[in-house]
Amino acid sequence: MGDLSPEQEQILTQLREWVLANNLNQEGRFDDYDYLRFCRARKFVLADVQLMFYNHVTWRQKELINGLHLEWDFPERALVQDIYPRGYHGLDK
Repeated sequence: MGDLSPEQEQILTQLREWVLANNLNQEGRFDDYDYLRFCRARKFVLADVQLMFYNHVTWRQKELINGLHLEWDFPERALVQDIYPRGYHGLDK
């Protein structure tokens, strides 16, 4: 995974094991690249990474983020697709 030092690789492995042991990736939403982002954000300090990851997962559950796309109703989708067939990408300056 990139150019990690042996110590950083060990922290990444410990985080992966911790997430698995605490069942924090039930939906398979996170992969090694996601874990690495959390590690880099907290400079590979395991306790800080674990706290940040736990807070992220609990926030997603509390705010019902994981099921948001399933409940959203967009009846105007066909009209918008006629005007913007590829979405809004590239239209802002």
